Amino acid sequence: SQVFRLVTAGSAEGCGLAQGGVAYCWGSNPWAGVGDGTLDTHPTPVAVRTTERFTQIAAGGSFASGSFACGLGVDGGVSCWGVDSWGQLGDSSQEARTLPGPISDSHSFTSIALGSEHACALTAGGEAYCWGANGSGQIGDGTHGYSNSRSTPVRAAEGMTFASLALGGSHSCGLTTDGTAYCWGANDSGQLGDGTTTNRPIPSPVTGLAPGIVGISTGGFQSCAVTQGGGAVCWGDGLSGQLGDGAYESSSTPVAVSGLASGVTAIGLEIVENGDGEAPVRICMSEIAGTLAVTIGPGLLLNGFGGKGDPLRGRPRRAPADPRRLRGPRPRAAAWPTTPASRGSASTGSTASAGRAPRSTTPARPACTRAAGSASPTAARGSSPSSGGPRPNRWTRR
Repeated sequence: SQVFRLVTAGSAEGCGLAQGGVAYCWGSNPWAGVGDGTLDTHPTPVAVRTTERFTQIAAGGSFASGSFACGLGVDGGVSCWGVDSWGQLGDSSQEARTLPGPISDSHSFTSIALGSEHACALTAGGEAYCWGANGSGQIGDGTHGYSNSRSTPVRAAEGMTFASLALGGSHSCGLTTDGTAYCWGANDSGQLGDGTTTNRPIPSPVTGLAPGIVGISTGGFQSCAVTQGGGAVCWGDGLSGQLGDGAYESSSTPVAVSGLASGVTAIGLEIVENGDGEAPVRICMSEIAGTLAVTIGPGLLLNGFGGKGDPLRGRPRRAPADPRRLRGPRPRAAAWPTTPASRGSASTGSTASAGRAPRSTTPARPACTRAAGSASPTAARGSSPSSGGPRPNRWTRR
């Protein structure tokens, strides 16, 4: 058995980094996210087929759009594999790969982050470069729309530098070196935290958070941060209790997580979508609808913010609750500003539709299982872009 010093989870696979920088992945592998040159299911870890050694590995994707993964090499280069519907492999080909291949960029990077359909990397100087889908402005280069998706890395947040990045479903967040939090991209549930539901193609500061934030994380439609005092705050979609404040309401500004006012040193959200495109973020080990938050602190190991059926009513919990698949009404569509806004502005925007298809109201399937007789996830590769689904992929076994 392997001992991993880093693990990451995507939509259909998990990956780990072993000693010596050797990458291993496992999972259902319908989109080649395992990176072993096949589309075979792997219930146990297998080595990613490459001679390259990595310092970081990240997995991303969504059930609707497919999965992909990237590794950061010891030389600062980035290699990716899996689905490439919107250029998320960063090699300009928009051809899905079953094996790792380098992105088309000569920069040396120090960290990488993956979302559902886009990816970003940071240089040693804190400059952010992003690639992939840009339907909601999540690339951060001032443009939006899937026609402006980027198949090679482009400079994001021009003029800004970051200490860390976190990528969600269709939004991105970053922390500057002084701990100031910024977010950009989709905002239909308030996941940018700027007090509006207006999409932003450039970074907008998170409202009400003073500098000194020590950690930030993003889920499908939520974001969370750890304050300088060790408290946990979250914002975005809270209709199933995902924000952990005891309420079942979304919030476009940060709210304090009940019971986590201090002692938190890290927090993480996971993106897991069902086949209908809905993204109540879930954890497989206990099959809880909602957002998984991993916090490290005195007496805190694993806390899930669950759905309305949770007997702890959306508060952080230590033990698994009974599975529930409940969800509230869909949030209203996000708007785009009627005029170009400067970074950090709070334009109320227009009623233009968001760059992402509305979330389905079809009941979700149980977490981590496929309904009997349901179509294979690979069927999603052929869905039509005009319907909001992923584009067909051309496959290569390079």
